[in-house]
Amino acid sequence: MSFESKKTDIPRLADALGLPESLCCHQRTRADRIEGLCMVLKRLAYPCRLSDMIHRFGRAVPEISMITTRSEKWIYSHHHTKITEWNDRPPQ
Repeated sequence: MSFESKKTDIPRLADALGLPESLCCHQRTRADRIEGLCMVLKRLAYPCRLSDMIHRFGRAVPEISMITTRSEKWIYSHHHTKITEWNDRPPQ
């Protein structure tokens, strides 16, 4: 199974997830929802170090870490029931 997406699909995914317009981390670092989602997708699509993402996002490693974590936590807290119910389904 392959998963293909286009650049135009990212805002649609953000809308489907219901991400807020901006994400604020505990140290007041802010990122818009597209940047946060892109960081999460980059980390999930291919294992990479946070330092490998500096050139793409133009942020320091601690900021990338906080934004990625905040985005992941937001997605999980709002969609965990859908994610965890997949575990209850019998294998096909």
